[in-house]
This record gives sequence, structure tokens and C-alpha cells, in this order.
Amino acid sequence: MDFLSLTDIQKNLKEKKITPKELFDFYLNKITKQNKNLNAFISLNDKAFESKKKGLLSGIPLGVKDLFCTQDIRTTAGSKALENYIPPYTATAVKKLEDEGAIIIGKCNNDEFAMGSTGKNSYFGTVKNPWNLKHCAGGSSSGSASAVAGGLCPASLGTDTGGSVRLPAHYCNLVGLKPTYGRVSRYGMIAYASSLDQAGIFTHTVEDSALLLDIISGFDPWDSTSVKKEPPYFQKKLNPNIKNKKILFFDLENLTDQIQPEVLKAFQNCLKILKEKGCQLVEKKWPFLQYGLSAYYLISTSEASSNLSRYDGIRYGYKSPKEPKDIQDFYALNRTESFGKEVRQRIFMGTFCLSAGYYEEYFHKACQVRNLIKQAFDDLFSTYEIIVSPVASSTAPLLNLEEKPLQTYLNDQFTVFSNLIGAPALSLPFSFSKENLPIGIQLMGPPFLEQNILDVAFS
Repeated sequence: MDFLSLTDIQKNLKEKKITPKELFDFYLNKITKQNKNLNAFISLNDKAFESKKKGLLSGIPLGVKDLFCTQDIRTTAGSKALENYIPPYTATAVKKLEDEGAIIIGKCNNDEFAMGSTGKNSYFGTVKNPWNLKHCAGGSSSGSASAVAGGLCPASLGTDTGGSVRLPAHYCNLVGLKPTYGRVSRYGMIAYASSLDQAGIFTHTVEDSALLLDIISGFDPWDSTSVKKEPPYFQKKLNPNIKNKKILFFDLENLTDQIQPEVLKAFQNCLKILKEKGCQLVEKKWPFLQYGLSAYYLISTSEASSNLSRYDGIRYGYKSPKEPKDIQDFYALNRTESFGKEVRQRIFMGTFCLSAGYYEEYFHKACQVRNLIKQAFDDLFSTYEIIVSPVASSTAPLLNLEEKPLQTYLNDQFTVFSNLIGAPALSLPFSFSKENLPIGIQLMGPPFLEQNILDVAFS
């Protein structure tokens, strides 16, 4: 039962082969025994063993990234700043799961305020990869991925700002889905970069991803960026026949020295399989590849600088026990003591980009580049239904590997584009390296056409 899909669990519960209490106890016991090795969960909701609501997920325990507010359950964002915060309300995406009978078994560890791609930046310690404990689980939704890959829950919610669902899914052999920006409400999701953040899903199967996307999608009056769309019914519409699908892939010739050979081989094998299935494959140059990461980090750090200004020790967050010299020292003590190195670094970068004299040169210019990137991809999506690429340039790196910030940021070079343009993207398990580390493939589609990437993944 360790790695049963949601649909398998639904069937077993319906046929009464297992009770909701037995199911909950099974996963709770696994967390109790294995979480000390993986560090996938920060908090457990061990008293909510049975949901009173009936629905598609009745009695099924799920994990939720500790960036989603949950009423009466501690929500930390992986930071000392919110170490003891207990929200008075629940995020819309989580509430929709609960309304279908899901049980939130616990809050999953993550890089502090979702800033990181390794899972090493949490105040609550490093998350480890179930496939090899010496390797990272990816980030920032590291705990959500590790929990599902380690069999501690059958599925989980994460968040994706520049690849934070797809990268951990790639490292942990999971289906990781980032929906279109506006498809899922961001209400109650602690913000990193508001114009890029989106709730995402970790599952073992494409069918499970479609099921959860059906449930958490929809307009929310509490979120001004959510879009009014008809119910998608992605799961019912899944179609494995992808013959004549127009699929674009980008020329990676100039990047071969950056991409691990086994990752490149997996990508080439994927193209062969798609061709065998009757897809129409076309190769083009990647538009604005050299500018994507720069635009992403300038925009994301600028928005982070603004969003995290509220954690000042007065309205929100940690208050230092030290006696400040003045009001400026008061703020400095609170924020220096409560924010980790990576968060402080990104706040500094973002504040600089927004400061007088540099706003036009950096932030405004990055927004202009973002618009050019969106126009280029809109052009491509007017002809092609899917864009296929690697998720990252390597398999999961070693935890003890010392990387410079710029090297770490390169992990996101293939994933940031879908966030910049608000398009859906999915990481699909494909193969394994010689070291038995997972390798995934990224599928990206036009905004609000998640069905395209789900169908290709399902095939």
C-alpha cells in the first residue's frame, strides 16, 4: 500500500478493503518512523484521523507545503519569523481538498519562504531525497516531494514560483504539475513573488494530478488574480491518443557542456518516443534563453522585498529579545535574527533593484524583457500545442556539494519561463541515471490548456 495512487486508494476505500482510520494510521505510523530520516514534515495533524465531509477524497490523508495557511495548524513558511504562527483561516486550495473529504495529515518542510532549489534553506533543517539520503530533494517544495516519494502520503500540495514543484518532482521521480497562473487561488498562500507564485501538485500518476487539479481549480473572490473558468474536468477528458500533436523542442547544442549526459540522453529518448507515437516534432532556437533567469530573479527578488517587508516584529513575525538602540535597530534585529542567509540575500537584491536610481535600470527593464518573452511564447503557442524540454540540467545534487549562488540559480534555467508567462508545465518521470537517481521531462503548454500536457504525459 506504500505507493498506491489516489485512484487505487479511492477504490480500496469504496470496496471497504480498508477504513479511513486504518489508512490514516498507516501513513501516520510511516511518518513517525521515517520522517526523522527525510525531514519531510514540520508539523503533524495527528488528531484529525477522520473527515466528516464526503467527497472524491473522503478519508485520504494528504500533505501540504508549509506555505499554505491552515486554520489551527501551525504554518511556518520554513522560517523562524513564523515559527509559532497559527493562522485563523485556511488557504482556498487546501479548503477545496478538505471540502472533498481529504485529511491534511501534516505540513511539509520547504526552503524558507520558498526561496531555494535544494531544500537546504529551511529553518527546520534540510530535506533529504528518499531515493538517496545523501542527495537533495530539490526545492523549494522539498518536503512535499520527499513525503510523496517516500510513501509518507499519497499526494501533496506545493508551490511553484520558478520551478519549485517541477524541480523536486524531477529529483524524486514524481509527477509535478504547475497550473496556469490564475487557475488556482493563491488566497492563503504565503507570498514570495506574487506575479509568479502558483499552487502545484505532487502525485505518482498523471491521472491523480488531473483529479487534484479538477478539485483545487476555480474562481475565488478572495483572490483578484484568479480567473473565472468553467469546471475543467481534466481527469475525465484524459486522452492517450496524441497522434499528430504539434510538439516543439528547443535546440540545446550550446548547452550540452552544462547538461549532464544522462539527462541529455533521456531527453533525446523522449523525443524518439513522441515521434513513434505519431507526434509532429519541430526544433527551434530557445527564445531569450540567456535573459530568462536574469528577468526572473530581478522580478522575484523585487517582489519578495516588498512582500516580506510586513515581517517587522510589530505586525507580523519574530521580535528580538535584545534591547534595540532605536527604531532602525529594532527592525534590523528582528529581521536579521529571524531571516536565513538566502532570504536576506534575496531581500537585499530586490531592495536594490527597487531603489531610487536603479528601478528603471533593473526592475523595469526586467519587466520589459518578461513581456518580450511572453510575446515570443504566445507566437510559438499559436502553432505548437506542447513544448518539451529537460526539467533541469542534472539529477539531484549531493547535499554536501558546495555551490555558488549563481550555479544554484542555473537549476531553474528551463523552468522559469512558464512562470514568467503564466503557462502550465509538468515534470514527468522518465528514467534513471546509473546512480539510480530519477530523471524527468518537462512539458509546457499554452495558458489554460493543461489538458494538452496532461494528455501527452498520460500517453
